[in-house]
Amino acid sequence: MTTPVAQKDYRCEWCPEPILQGQRHVYMSMLYEGTFLVTREHQECWDAVQKYWNQVNKLGGDENRFNFEPHSFKRGTAELIALDIGTEITTHDGREGVVQSCEHNGFWGVTLEPDFSTCLHQAEFKIKGDPGGG
Repeated sequence: MTTPVAQKDYRCEWCPEPILQGQRHVYMSMLYEGTFLVTREHQECWDAVQKYWNQVNKLGGDENRFNFEPHSFKRGTAELIALDIGTEITTHDGREGVVQSCEHNGFWGVTLEPDFSTCLHQAEFKIKGDPGGG
């Protein structure tokens, strides 16, 4: 684990907010079950990961309990992002829509204009009018 200064914008693995160029962050690379993995988190998100992991260990240390959907937590917390039914959203490609059903593993039922229903991961959209949202 290292704490480099970002040479470009990156995506935090824990929350949906970007790690901006010039921002110090946590970088970790590892080989896990034959797969090379790289993660980057804001420092406060890394701290939240550690608290989350400690809670998992207190529950018996089952590694599967630590699995999480990337970008699903509020920055610097172990609190899942929540949206209300009816929240207006904008996808990253500019389509507008409305949240129609509850979150499941980071996915939300969304109706996009015109009347197209789909499931989107919360990393694929932002709350309408929220420049950093998601």
